[in-house]
Amino acid sequence: MGNCGSALNCDQCYSPESSSKCMKEIAVDADIAGIGVLVGFFAAAVITCASVAYAYFADSLPSSLLSGLDHAVIRRFQRSILGTKFFPAIGRLWYSFKGLLYRCLRLKEPTQRPSLARDQRVEAFTRLILGFSDQQLVTGLAILIAAVANSCQLTIYEVQIVFSLAWFSATSHITTLIVLREYFFDHKIVRNWRVFAIVAFLVLICFVQTILLLAGIHMDVGRPVQCVINGTSRRSETSFKDVISETYPLIFLVVTYGTYTYLLFVDPRDSTLRNTTSNKALASFRWLGRNKSLGERKTLVENAHYQCLCLYDYYLPSRFHFSTHVYKYSFLHATTQIMYYLAFGISQTATYTWIDSPKTTDDVRRMGFGQVVALALLAIPILAGMEIYNGIHTLLDLNAHVNLSIEVHESASSNSDNEPITPDSTEVEPGEQVSPSNRAPEENTDSAPTARSKAFDDLRITIRKQLDKHPTLSKPEPDRCNFIASSLAAWMLLNSKRRRQNHNHNHNHRKQKSIITALFLIDAAIQIYCGADLTGWSAIALWISFGLSLLVDLREVVIQVKLFKFQLSLLNDCGTSTPCSQDNKGSSEGKLTCPQLRMLDDDSIEVVGGNVEHSDEDFSLSPLQRMDTEADLGVVTR
Repeated sequence: MGNCGSALNCDQCYSPESSSKCMKEIAVDADIAGIGVLVGFFAAAVITCASVAYAYFADSLPSSLLSGLDHAVIRRFQRSILGTKFFPAIGRLWYSFKGLLYRCLRLKEPTQRPSLARDQRVEAFTRLILGFSDQQLVTGLAILIAAVANSCQLTIYEVQIVFSLAWFSATSHITTLIVLREYFFDHKIVRNWRVFAIVAFLVLICFVQTILLLAGIHMDVGRPVQCVINGTSRRSETSFKDVISETYPLIFLVVTYGTYTYLLFVDPRDSTLRNTTSNKALASFRWLGRNKSLGERKTLVENAHYQCLCLYDYYLPSRFHFSTHVYKYSFLHATTQIMYYLAFGISQTATYTWIDSPKTTDDVRRMGFGQVVALALLAIPILAGMEIYNGIHTLLDLNAHVNLSIEVHESASSNSDNEPITPDSTEVEPGEQVSPSNRAPEENTDSAPTARSKAFDDLRITIRKQLDKHPTLSKPEPDRCNFIASSLAAWMLLNSKRRRQNHNHNHNHRKQKSIITALFLIDAAIQIYCGADLTGWSAIALWISFGLSLLVDLREVVIQVKLFKFQLSLLNDCGTSTPCSQDNKGSSEGKLTCPQLRMLDDDSIEVVGGNVEHSDEDFSLSPLQRMDTEADLGVVTR
């Protein structure tokens, strides 16, 4: 790469002026800047992002990637005109066109297949997006390796196009990494090989960006790249503003790439704080309990996690802050980052190839082997997705055929024995008495709902929802200290009624939706502007947006760290060497008794234990002040 011999001419230049001695046209490699390559990279990026967007609105992404806000957006979209009329009409039109095509070819018309279940749709889209992911990673690596290996022949102009196309690949690949977290965590070998390729891609794209930074925006685009690498031709001076304006996109790309690559090693289905992106602030303070055992810290972190959830569900530090928290930790927020990278790639490619493009020779318009391959690669993931889709439907048809055969066989056997088949009949062995367990279950009409306050019922529903989301914590054992929402239970019982009297919840809900909608639109507008704008103002706007996001995180850190310290004090006071039990209802001398929440058979929650008294005056403080008082250690017992 560094030894070009006499073929390297660092005095080579480009100028469209006829009086100049420089070359009037640049000979561009068609496999780098040809129309087929440009269309192939651009189409792959757009199709990949569109596939992820379609999977999102079709509720075909893994549930571990979606928050409550995402589910609300999906339901709203599916009830809208687009979800109820537009897309179904397109499906019917496509089915009619396919039937007409089959009739013209004198083929048997296909029967309309039933809709796939959600798990089957998730599997199909995962395989489809996996194909796009591998394609983008391979093509991005290929064009960067080709540029570095041919640095003696390539000009600055061609390297600029290479950087733009590699950016397209990175945009598409980041989008797929967000969706494929579960798949890569479950398939560690294929993940590790891909991580190795990602690291190589980042090293190469940083190397290319360094070359462009050393060359500068005013460097002659007709000069060979190797002259910049050797130090023969470089910009005379570099200001701090130039460095920031030219490198900030790459900084955000590397940070985003590194973040989502790290998350490939984290199970998105894990509910503990140290393994969730939305609670990374609290996870960073695990060292506060570093003198505790792993089991003690696990209990500590789990219960602090549920306290955070209850706090954000029932206490709004401010409507804007709560809405920001809900929006920021949703999949919807990740889409705005994709908008930025896609807008930046489009603007860079359009600038280098059409707006500020120098005159090139006619060789760039030649459809060679490289351009045809770039276009043909688009069909590979689509064909793979169609194969998976047909395979799932074939399996469904086979299962339906097998089930039908079993039903026919059972019906024939029953008719041969002349035994009437009734819906309530139960197969009983000869001589066996019918026991109550063999009878059909009767509806229980005596189960009256347990009387409880509305606030406690809300608390039960909240914790029940969180436990349902995380099956690994669905049944807290009664023989261990369970501090789930212990500091918030008493506050809930005493303050929820007062808060409901002072606020109109429907009005607040509408305001919250308006705030989240405004946040999404503003965020998307900023990201698209920063990606499309090629001046220094876009960098300033992006850094301001990043700073505001850090301020929101800082406020959450304050709340979460206080909750963590409070849980640590509970762990120190109660201890885990003598676990709390159901019989622990009294108070021990000189030591606090652990409060415990138990899930009853009727799906209610019972609070047992806790010997710290509290009064109404203790709950007149703000939540952050209350966490430093002994009132947080008390719970209302039943």
